[in-house]
Amino acid sequence: ARKRRGRERMRSRKNQYEGGDALLAALKCELGVTPVVAVECTFAQDPAITLKEVRSLAKQVELSVVANRRAQVPLGLAMTGVAGQVAEIADGMGAKGWRISRHEGPVAASFPGRRVVVLSPDAANPLLPEGKTPLDPSAVYVIGGIVDRSV
Repeated sequence: ARKRRGRERMRSRKNQYEGGDALLAALKCELGVTPVVAVECTFAQDPAITLKEVRSLAKQVELSVVANRRAQVPLGLAMTGVAGQVAEIADGMGAKGWRISRHEGPVAASFPGRRVVVLSPDAANPLLPEGKTPLDPSAVYVIGGIVDRSV
């Protein structure tokens, strides 16, 4: 019975994902109805960045896509600055099948006219203090695409 319920739950998620919820989320993202979380990958074009670090970045993005797919209220996901070895490694990991928008240019060029909020683990103020409103659906929230294991 437990296995059956698990299979039914997986089938429901799969139907929900493939049946249009993901496409609807992507459309809402493009229209500015859903907040976008953009992973800025431009830094990875630096020659000092190792292949191991770029692979780690791609893996973190992949895990974010999976977590977002399972979320009750998915956000729009985007990768910006995707070119060169970042694109090559991500594509090798199956990134062309991920539900994420990809942009070669930086965030500002990829989302013109939208408010850009750069997130940092060192910020003095929390993003969503208690009692405050949720994320702004017309904004793009930027996460630097660097995997820092010390944070």
